[in-house]
Amino acid sequence: MPPLSLPALQSGTTTAWEEAIYAFLVEKRSRSGSTRTVESYARILWPFFRVTTPDQVRSTDVLAYAPRSGPLLAG
Repeated sequence: MPPLSLPALQSGTTTAWEEAIYAFLVEKRSRSGSTRTVESYARILWPFFRVTTPDQVRSTDVLAYAPRSGPLLAG
């Protein structure tokens, strides 16, 4: 299995939340074995959490965002 390539952070340092997102994506890759799955999740997660952190997210935020994110979250 090729190494997982994750996006570089602009700041060069990670926050605890960014590390959690990276860990989630790495776990998703190890379970699914699919780079495409990880890329799909990353395309949804990074833009969403670029403007907020998970501790600030409400379920209504996710529901409002999900339809724009495609079938991965809308289902």
